[in-house]
Amino acid sequence: MLRLTATDLPRFVQCNGFFKLERIPEFDKDTTLRDEGDAAHWVSETVFKGEATLEELIGKKAPNGFRVDAGMAEHCEEYIEAIKGRGEVEVDTSYSGEGWVVVGRPDHRSREGVEFHVRDFKYGYKIVEPDENWTLISHVIEYFLTNPEAGFDVKEIVITIFQPRAIHHKGTVREWRISLKDLWYNYWPKLRSMLENPSNALTTGPSCYRCASFAVCPAATINSMRALETSTQAFTSKLTPKQTSLMLDQMVKAQDTIKQALRAHEDNALHQAKKGVCIPNYSLQTGKTGKKWKEGVTVDSLSAMTGVDLYKKTLLTPLQAAKTGVKQEVLDIFLEPKKSSLKLVRVSESEQAKKMFGDKK
Repeated sequence: MLRLTATDLPRFVQCNGFFKLERIPEFDKDTTLRDEGDAAHWVSETVFKGEATLEELIGKKAPNGFRVDAGMAEHCEEYIEAIKGRGEVEVDTSYSGEGWVVVGRPDHRSREGVEFHVRDFKYGYKIVEPDENWTLISHVIEYFLTNPEAGFDVKEIVITIFQPRAIHHKGTVREWRISLKDLWYNYWPKLRSMLENPSNALTTGPSCYRCASFAVCPAATINSMRALETSTQAFTSKLTPKQTSLMLDQMVKAQDTIKQALRAHEDNALHQAKKGVCIPNYSLQTGKTGKKWKEGVTVDSLSAMTGVDLYKKTLLTPLQAAKTGVKQEVLDIFLEPKKSSLKLVRVSESEQAKKMFGDKK
């Protein structure tokens, strides 16, 4: 039985064979970003269900122990405003066929007139695009397979990504629209064919990122060696703009591939060394770490015992201050634009032309 999550599908569509390889989990994985994301989703779900307001959750701990601060509350606000009063959140879903099953958990979905919306809240920094996002396409397919009568009125599918902390030239909210007809006659047949007849083919590409089989994948090994060759190319300082763009693309791809390969092989080596396998020229050593407060230590008890006020006082964000009732004209006296450094962002030639010369349409 082939069992996949909706999150697995982007990798599966690109590389059918990955699920047949050995999987080597990350060694001593840092879960900070995942914990932050889980906490942000909890905040959004709690406010959506009317169990608390954003302001009431600031300073509270999410079920995973991560404390909610004003910044997280502000990041959640745009997503909460978009889903408020419509649809459902965090619903466990599944659909299946002969020899396969796909399970999922869409962040939010709703029927709005002739449109069906799937909204995905991403709290991480790695850019996620809505266009042909197979995880979100899967959520849509599941809904219409289990609710076939819903397809009579729906004409368009709207897939939206909310990513408040990632820098993207299109902003923090990005959407992709397709017709229901396109979903049924193009995307669903393609996915169903792969699920019913998966191949052993291994293909490298964007979905290699964080693949647990990277270290044992023949295709990834070949690609990594090619990346090493690319990263050592000699180049002249007299590059045309087009050559500069091409070189940047090659270097970014080579850098990402090598980083991925290094991380995967380090995890593999750490797992082997921990089992007592000798890795030539490498050994396990305990790194130096800082200290943390013991479980049960509170600010009140420690302040009382030391005689020192250990509370951390922070200024509310401008948005939070406005919500307390401070008038905007008063806030404007104390506000100034944030300073931002220049950042090189990849855009298409058509988008660059529109930005420089305006859309003539």
